[in-house]
Amino acid sequence: MVIDNLYFFDKNGEIINLQNNPKTGIPEANIYFDPLSVALYDNENIFIVEKVGTEYKFPTLAPGQSITAKWTTSTESPFFLYEVEKEFKIGEFVLQRRDSISIGYDDILPTSDGSNIDVNFPLQLNIGFNPEQETEYVRILEIYLNDASSPGESTLIASLLFYGEGEDEDERFRIWLQNFGIKFNRQDANILASYDIKEALPDWKKINSTRKNLLVNQNEIFPYIGTYKGLVNFINMFGYKDVLHIKEYWQNINSTSPYFNKLFLVDLTDILDDGKIDNLNLLNLNKNIKSGKQFVKTEFLALTYEFTKATDNFDDDGLPEVVETTDFTVDEIFYKLNHLGKKVKNEIIPVNVKIKDIIGEFIYFQKFTIKYWRDETWILDYNLNERVKVKYSPDKNTNISLVSLDPLYATAYDSGLDLGIGRLNNGFPDPYEFFQKYKRTDIDGICDYIEQFYLETKNQRYPDLSARLEWDFGDNPERPIGAPVILEMDIDKFTCETFNGVTWLDLSNVPLYWTFENLDLRNVYEVTWKITKPSPNPYNFEYRGLAKDLKRLPHFLPYVGEYTVSLNIHTFNGNTSTYTTRITVQDDKKPEIIAFTRLEDKFDLSIKNLDNIQLKDFGASTFYNPRLNVLDAESISFDVYKNLLEFEAFFQNRYGSGKNIYDVEIYDEDSETYLEYNDPFNNLVAKQYWGLGSNTIPFKISDLDGMTLKDTYFMKFSDLVYQGDFLAGFYLVDPTPNDEILISEYSPYYLPNFTTLEELAELLNQETDHNGINKFNYEVINGKIHAQAEYFSKEMYHILTYLDYISPASPAIGTGSSKYTFFHPRNVYSKRLVEYVMASFSMFDEDTLFLYGKTSDIVSGAVQDPYFWSDNEFWVYENDKQRGHLPTTIDENSFSIDKIKIFNQRFQVPQFAPVFFVIDNLEGKVDYIWTLTNHNTGERVVRVKGVPFFIWKFKDLGKYDMEVEVIDSSGASYFQKIENFITVNNKRNYITNIERRLDDRKIKLLSS
Repeated sequence: MVIDNLYFFDKNGEIINLQNNPKTGIPEANIYFDPLSVALYDNENIFIVEKVGTEYKFPTLAPGQSITAKWTTSTESPFFLYEVEKEFKIGEFVLQRRDSISIGYDDILPTSDGSNIDVNFPLQLNIGFNPEQETEYVRILEIYLNDASSPGESTLIASLLFYGEGEDEDERFRIWLQNFGIKFNRQDANILASYDIKEALPDWKKINSTRKNLLVNQNEIFPYIGTYKGLVNFINMFGYKDVLHIKEYWQNINSTSPYFNKLFLVDLTDILDDGKIDNLNLLNLNKNIKSGKQFVKTEFLALTYEFTKATDNFDDDGLPEVVETTDFTVDEIFYKLNHLGKKVKNEIIPVNVKIKDIIGEFIYFQKFTIKYWRDETWILDYNLNERVKVKYSPDKNTNISLVSLDPLYATAYDSGLDLGIGRLNNGFPDPYEFFQKYKRTDIDGICDYIEQFYLETKNQRYPDLSARLEWDFGDNPERPIGAPVILEMDIDKFTCETFNGVTWLDLSNVPLYWTFENLDLRNVYEVTWKITKPSPNPYNFEYRGLAKDLKRLPHFLPYVGEYTVSLNIHTFNGNTSTYTTRITVQDDKKPEIIAFTRLEDKFDLSIKNLDNIQLKDFGASTFYNPRLNVLDAESISFDVYKNLLEFEAFFQNRYGSGKNIYDVEIYDEDSETYLEYNDPFNNLVAKQYWGLGSNTIPFKISDLDGMTLKDTYFMKFSDLVYQGDFLAGFYLVDPTPNDEILISEYSPYYLPNFTTLEELAELLNQETDHNGINKFNYEVINGKIHAQAEYFSKEMYHILTYLDYISPASPAIGTGSSKYTFFHPRNVYSKRLVEYVMASFSMFDEDTLFLYGKTSDIVSGAVQDPYFWSDNEFWVYENDKQRGHLPTTIDENSFSIDKIKIFNQRFQVPQFAPVFFVIDNLEGKVDYIWTLTNHNTGERVVRVKGVPFFIWKFKDLGKYDMEVEVIDSSGASYFQKIENFITVNNKRNYITNIERRLDDRKIKLLSS
């Protein structure tokens, strides 16, 4: 045996890397046991093989040789060697502890010819661990080679150090739970999904972990006792989220139904994911019960356990592979669920609700051989009567793809609000309505608006193929999409030659079915249209009717892929002929990744640093907050949807759905799962880089972790504030005729006589002479008159009342009326800071934090006087007309075009700059998977999903690739990757690059 050729493996098949001790030269390794509850057992198996040539075998011991494993200490220890032997008295296998184990040549080959051992299995050593108390344990096992030719001498092969820890009950968790009135005893541990109920002694490790989780998440469970949320979170806490379904019994109360008084189960499984029901077949498209008189909820629930689940892998027959969800038996799982049901009944659900059933589900797939199969031979045209072709438009020369169907939906209310969508449907059925089985009277109208749709698309995109269509309004996950087509039965037309020799008298005997309109249909009486598509997203459609009614058929194909369109014609004499064609809905679109960030081109506005720009380059920026942004803007050749740049509507609260920046899910490479950003167990480093900081507003100093003051050279403190556009307005409470209203320095306005608030609002809307009053629109809301600015503009910000230190000024109306047409900025200043300033300065008004002014002027109340701003030359009033406006930096959408740089090609940003990425094309996007990769190393930096944008603070220098996979509402996937998309530079390189580009721009301007 050659000791250097020995290899050691653990029970998982992983090699144990032994390192030679530099002092002794002996191979050594450390083997760690996971923390284990006291009195329980764990084991490790060491497998030793010798490499002989290219094979791995049992150590090739020679006659008289043996291998011995023994501990270096003889004292009692939780670590022990053991062998498994059968106890014949009880008929069971038991563990026999050993202080040492020796395996000799004769143990393997009792009779031999004297050659070395040559067998193809490993030498196995079994080590057990049984801690007695909560402490750490260490013990060293040494392995020797013995030779009978040299008695008393042994060669040390290896030294293995074993380390383990015992874990006992953490009484703190039990006592804290009791203080909250929460109970989780030793016996309750049996209901945990992964707890072994056969174990006689408690597993304190799992009990402590569960108690801790209950403490950490108790505010997500116990405040919601009696609700779905409380029930779901409680069950999830015990490890059943992926396998346990909650089903609710509903009763049929329709006395005319054959199922009257019958109960059936409604699966509420998807409530386990996000706390709301998304896919319940009792609900219509408006999320209402289809028939309120048909079904009624009962007070019965069922717990349904999935013992097997289908995976995403398929066998050779194309059937999903099925895996078991648990190692426990059916009886053991039912034991757990029975106790879980009792605990839920006693502690979570209302007293009137009962767990009626506990159900086990198994799913298996079997392939059946049937007489119908998809074969290329069946699609060949065969003709028993008439010669017919299947035509469709747009034809095969047109790229058919999924498009937005917004303009093809009719206006629901003729007097409704016009949102600017060019409606092409003038009162005919909408796409997908009536399961696409349209009436004869509607078919021509639907075909007309489909043809007009493609004609409008062609006209609007000529000559610019990338031009926006007038009904394009950007990202919308609810947008209906599809591929509109018109199918047509193309039959040979009658000609004069066809009627050669036929007289009008002959035609008088023709049955009344034929008219000049349908005479071309000849002997065809009925037709059947069939449209099929295989997986993924299989599709089947069939529609039969009179040939004169269905000779043309509009249809909206819902998925990408290849469709087979079959036309069966049925003649008067009973014959059927079949004709087919193929239509392909393309999926070759590429997501267009757009990046943008809030950056300027000058970070030092001293005179000596302005030699390569012009005064007009400052654009419309104000003198108190100048901004220079000329680079990159001149080369933008693409049009970004405006709603993708709206911070509040898109990033902070996606179209009112509540989806925001921190609803992202980040991929964990270790567990190979996605973790929610706000998951208390999410400690991924990527959280420090995602978004705009920790999930708090306003920002904190910790959000600038790793930055120095020098690193903030590219930003202003106002750039740390992100919010949407501010629309000015104010309220009038309890107004009376002749009340005086002062709007900044406009002349006073006196309320006219009125009897109702509605009448006053109408009079104010009709006001044309007063230049302050007519800036606003007025309406009555909750007993108050609300004035709203007609448009977004700084000239709409006004002071309605102030203290002149003599007497209170207007408005002389009830308490609760507004003092300004603006209000304090939300999510900008911390509440603690505002409360401190209010307590320290009696004249301070929180709403004036909206203004851009000196701190001393704000806290003293000086900014509350409109004449203060006149004295400081911010505005002038002459002849009741306003020039200028109140200064502010936090009233505009964070991503106004003049404040950001937009890229769709390679670009550079300074270190620590946050960059936003969105998708500027594709219709009906519902899911996104973003991946950022280090271009130089190929290392994946982060992968996220769940949000339609990607926001990243680039703290690390280097070059990065960006890729995205977009899934639309039809299930189609689109992929895009831009290599070397982002370059992150340090301050010196970034400024040098910017100044070089400004110099080049200056030379180009001078030469032109």
